[in-house]
Amino acid sequence: MERDTVAVILNWNNADMTIKLLKNIRGVGENCDVIVVDNNSCVEERDRLRKYSRREGYPCYSEGEIDHISERQDNLLLLLDDNYGYAKGNNFGLRLASRLKYEYAVISNNDIEIVSPLTDELKGILESHQDVAVVGPRISAPERNDGPFDKLGMRLMFWRPAFYPFHWLTFHTNKLLGLNKPRSKEIEEKELSFPYCISGSFMMTRLSSLEKVDYFDENTFLYCEEMILAEKLLEKDLRMAYLPGKEVKHQHGASTARLDADISKLEFESRLYYFGRYRGFGKARIAMLKAASWIYKQIWFPLFQTSKRKLRGGRE
Repeated sequence: MERDTVAVILNWNNADMTIKLLKNIRGVGENCDVIVVDNNSCVEERDRLRKYSRREGYPCYSEGEIDHISERQDNLLLLLDDNYGYAKGNNFGLRLASRLKYEYAVISNNDIEIVSPLTDELKGILESHQDVAVVGPRISAPERNDGPFDKLGMRLMFWRPAFYPFHWLTFHTNKLLGLNKPRSKEIEEKELSFPYCISGSFMMTRLSSLEKVDYFDENTFLYCEEMILAEKLLEKDLRMAYLPGKEVKHQHGASTARLDADISKLEFESRLYYFGRYRGFGKARIAMLKAASWIYKQIWFPLFQTSKRKLRGGRE
């Protein structure tokens, strides 16, 4: 009996972690096929994936051969010609999954650990809520907020960086008074909720819904993909759901740490694109966001770092 669900796993220069996730998926008994998309890893890492695929009997296809794939496989490996980033890289696997007539797709980073079987429960949410296009579990990431997320606005993107000392003082005063209960805590207490968006590091989607919005927007290389997807879904009266009763673990940044790029710059550029293309920010507000970012990086951040060093030196 053919499976109706496929997991799309994006790999870049971390074959060992991808192989670990493949074993994890089978180890916990998830009933899904797998498409591994390699984003043009270095020769050594790509060879590791090839050897593993051959040893396990999985077929391997170059980017030029993808259009000729006509049959489903338990596992298959796609070798792309370039590092296309998160959105476009995943889209290769998702478009293939749609063409092969899968109904559902799990979109997963390779630095994920599945604690216990969860795809059937996630699929159940999609089946019982036809207006939900994407659903995700609680994602445990050490010292990192991995969703769900509220809609970004001027408070976070302008007022906080531009007037950071005031934000710092307010935050720590509220923390001292016990007033900093995050909104996510309220969401965690619910059996099922419908936030603005969930983390793109692990989520399940109904492929027919994703097809309606033409998959991920490929104009970003990294970051903001899930927020952009949330806006595209809302335009079609579709939404995301969050199921905190199920959990995966996320070793955040295991792949991005290997990028030879300014990660904060990539993230900021993606946010500017998100605000301009999907939130209707004109030139004036985009200029305000750029100015606030400059003020934080050139004034407040160095000032606070210097103060921390002096405090540490004083203690010693």
